[in-house]
Amino acid sequence: MNPRASGGTTPMSSTDIVARATQAHSFLEAARLTVEFAAALGDQAVANVAASNAVYAGIAAADAICGKALAVRSSSYNHADAVTLVRRAHEGEAAANHLRALISLKNNAAYEPRMVTAAKAADAIQHAERLVAAMDKMLR
Repeated sequence: MNPRASGGTTPMSSTDIVARATQAHSFLEAARLTVEFAAALGDQAVANVAASNAVYAGIAAADAICGKALAVRSSSYNHADAVTLVRRAHEGEAAANHLRALISLKNNAAYEPRMVTAAKAADAIQHAERLVAAMDKMLR
């Protein structure tokens, strides 16, 4: 079976979990710094970069959450599978909803020529911050 097919998962070790948690923090910090420097430089196009980094922060946090709770992460092409896995790994809808919001912005932020607004980038960073906080709480 193709490991990236719908519903696919990949095993995660404790080393993998720590690596994804570290990456989540790094992507989140990159998103925040991008916004900070954009304000100083006046570059509106960087909202896409900030939003993309926030999305990647959320995905890395979701992987760490799933790795800790289920010993796997999603490797499916269907992003909805990752949301379902986070819902299983982290009781309640909050973490899954934050991931869903971030994934809904992924294509526009990372692949489309349309610019993400500064407000959407700020929303993405907030969703990523909440998902990373949920991850940190779970990994303590």
